[in-house]
Amino acid sequence: MVYNPECKGRTEIGYSDNPDHANETILFQCYLGHNDPMVDVRNRLRVMYDAVEAAYNAADPNPTTLKIFNAPEFFFRGLQGAYIFDNKSNNSSPNIRDDNDDEEDCEMQCQILLGLESLVANKKYEHWLFLFGTIVVAEKMPQNETHDYLFYNFAPVYKGNKHTCSCLFLW
Repeated sequence: MVYNPECKGRTEIGYSDNPDHANETILFQCYLGHNDPMVDVRNRLRVMYDAVEAAYNAADPNPTTLKIFNAPEFFFRGLQGAYIFDNKSNNSSPNIRDDNDDEEDCEMQCQILLGLESLVANKKYEHWLFLFGTIVVAEKMPQNETHDYLFYNFAPVYKGNKHTCSCLFLW
């Protein structure tokens, strides 16, 4: 087995049988997520903050030019494919946050939306539109349900210099 050195200790996905390397399987991908979903969310938000700042520095500063930032689909997802959330404490959908919610009880999807909201609220992004990829979450269903999980895949869209998100659900 020939490993991609970036994947050491990571969840490995995507193997290739290369005919040039008889009897070897070459690992060509790995998921760089963290085992702790909240740490994973914070790390991904840091990456997004850096990417937005780099885009800002490279963008046309003319205020008549609309700047569009587009992140990859599935950028925010858990180590196993979705962030799993427990909806016992809050009966709302994963994209809705009650302003009275205690921030400590805020699940991964809420932390992502709050983090992105604070990023784009800056006045310097007034002429920007942000599509932050998609957020993939799953809600564990009650035991008496037919399916174990209900999956959500939604795209947070923000207008810069605003404090609200428009979320597009993808089914």
